[in-house]
Amino acid sequence: MDKQKKTKWPIVLTIVIASFMIVLLSWVVYSFTQNVELVEHDYYQKEVVYEQQIERIRRTIQLKEQPTFRFDKNRDVLILSFPTQFQPGGVKGEITFFRPSDSRLDWTVPVRLDGNHNQSFSGGNFQNGYWKIKMSWAYNQLEYYHEESLTIARAR
Repeated sequence: MDKQKKTKWPIVLTIVIASFMIVLLSWVVYSFTQNVELVEHDYYQKEVVYEQQIERIRRTIQLKEQPTFRFDKNRDVLILSFPTQFQPGGVKGEITFFRPSDSRLDWTVPVRLDGNHNQSFSGGNFQNGYWKIKMSWAYNQLEYYHEESLTIARAR
């Protein structure tokens, strides 16, 4: 009697397919047990606030002049130059100086323009490095928003 050699590939193939199905089924069960919330509970209110922010930015972009910040190294002072179409006394708002690398250096001040549509900030308030400046203000019941990045680099 000839001994026939039995091949094992049907058994191996069955084990591979069964293992794949078990892994796939486990992944599906795991996926369905995860709590995924793609929408905020108060998404409508947040959408309205976001639309208002977009409108503030759009209104600012449409201005003839944009507010600008520049650092005067000689006097060690940061100067805000505000658009001349706004009367300094009618502007109400605030400026936030945001330091992404160190939140302890963040600070906020009200907008207080002088007669030349400028506001100065002492350079002692700023360490060398990258700053984000966020300014929001209102004038004649219209709100505006401007954001600018600034790198301060003093000679050592």
